[in-house]
Amino acid sequence: MKTAVSIWLRQLASAFILDGVPGACREACRWRHNRRLFASPRELARQRRQKFADSPRFAVELAWRTVAPDALARTLDSLLAQTHANWEAHVARPTDAAAAAVAQDYARRDARIRGADGTAAETIADYVARLDAGDLLAPEALFELAVVCRAARPDVLFTDEAEFTGCPARIGRIRFKRNYAPDELRAGDGIGQLLVARRDLWNRPGIAGATGHDLRLRLCEQARRIDHVPLPLFFQNADFAAAPAADAAAVQAHLERVGLAGRAEPPSDAPFCRIRYALRGNPTISLVIPNRDSQPLLETCIASIQRRSTYPNFEIVVVENGSTAPGLAACYARLVRDSRIRVVEYPRGRPFNFSALCNFGARQTSGEHLLFLNNDVEVLAPNWLEEMLAFSQRADVGACGALLLQPDGAIQHAGILLDGLPRHRGRGRVPHDDGAFRHPHELAAVTFACCLTRRAVFEQVGGLDEDFPVAYNDVDYCLKVRRAGLRIVWTPHAELRHRESATRGRDLTPAKFLRSVAEARRLRRKWPAELNGTDPGANPHLFGHPAAI
Repeated sequence: MKTAVSIWLRQLASAFILDGVPGACREACRWRHNRRLFASPRELARQRRQKFADSPRFAVELAWRTVAPDALARTLDSLLAQTHANWEAHVARPTDAAAAAVAQDYARRDARIRGADGTAAETIADYVARLDAGDLLAPEALFELAVVCRAARPDVLFTDEAEFTGCPARIGRIRFKRNYAPDELRAGDGIGQLLVARRDLWNRPGIAGATGHDLRLRLCEQARRIDHVPLPLFFQNADFAAAPAADAAAVQAHLERVGLAGRAEPPSDAPFCRIRYALRGNPTISLVIPNRDSQPLLETCIASIQRRSTYPNFEIVVVENGSTAPGLAACYARLVRDSRIRVVEYPRGRPFNFSALCNFGARQTSGEHLLFLNNDVEVLAPNWLEEMLAFSQRADVGACGALLLQPDGAIQHAGILLDGLPRHRGRGRVPHDDGAFRHPHELAAVTFACCLTRRAVFEQVGGLDEDFPVAYNDVDYCLKVRRAGLRIVWTPHAELRHRESATRGRDLTPAKFLRSVAEARRLRRKWPAELNGTDPGANPHLFGHPAAI
């Protein structure tokens, strides 16, 4: 036992060097130096002394794959080094004679290690974890999982993970994950290799015999609570590591089981499925576009909607807000020749309030879905409305955002992260070079520069809060929607160009800056917990860092 512990302490001490961690992760770890990634020797000693009154028991299924005997020994050493002692291991019989001898030796040394078929079918443990020979658990892994199991009683758990070569003395890559989100799991694998679930889940119909993406989908669709433990507690041998592979056939079967009409397309140039959800009927989408003195921007915006949109059933309501620019009246006259377009006048003399403009415009519409749109955007993807409507129609989704690009083609908006104050996810990144921006994500918020929401949801949460006249009204709205139990989804398949702040300009004057600060403080007072650690789209180890995508 002492040997196993000393080996792990030396290896983890070396891991603090973080050599070999690619740029973003290495910088994030150094930047977030006050947040531990690995338990210190003192912390490990404390965990060993701690005894739980209702200690969860873990059964670890150790599946065999062709590895050197010393690699299997390291896996078993990582189990013996656990600070949480209430576990048992079921080791599949190795096909290699030398590895089989190693497994038998460990079974003789510790009664918790059992040689069998590698399954825990007869176990009485509370949770079952699956591990492959050659992979490792951090010494604190089962302890940290036990803490979460005792507090929340989740059905499924997963953790952050790292890769190593040979032994974990030097970490090659740390994978910081987001919290569980069904759309991310459908697109690929947001859970990873270490899978921990309640024992009764493993015995349910359809679970036995399932593997890979199919297994994760089946487990998660039957789970009531899925928790992410944001610590790298699992170490994968880089010799066997592979990019999470999406299984289109498994996703298609999953969609049918959960009653979502759609078609899962196999991955092409990225390891993600493309899901094309079927639309229900042909509901009216009401586009609300506030405007003031911005004729060229408005004309470009509406012309792109008219020429490029393939979804036919929409109306456009332009909310005129005290314009004085010459020629704008003639512009409006030309626009309303299209029977789908109306111009409504917001009461004059009132100070600018984007929230009030949107609420006023929504009251002038009749569509089942409301799309709030800035006048400085331009449609690029013809099927943008269909892509957003597919999510807005889902009962579990309350709002959907789009991919907004800067004029130079870089990302301006790929959702909003809440790790302190709100910030745009992916700003300045190349939109299609990174897998993080190739499939839909569940996020904390999306911008109202382009946001689709059901009218029923908009009315349920009271629309936009007019105490946020310029900034953070979209964040506040999305947080209200999430508080109502609905998801906020961002899709990259609805693509628009955004000339940010082209209408009002940026908040660079002293008065505008002070107003922005006041709104930020108001948001913090209203949502203190939500701005500090509940963002489903970010990992706490990367809060405030550009790598938090």
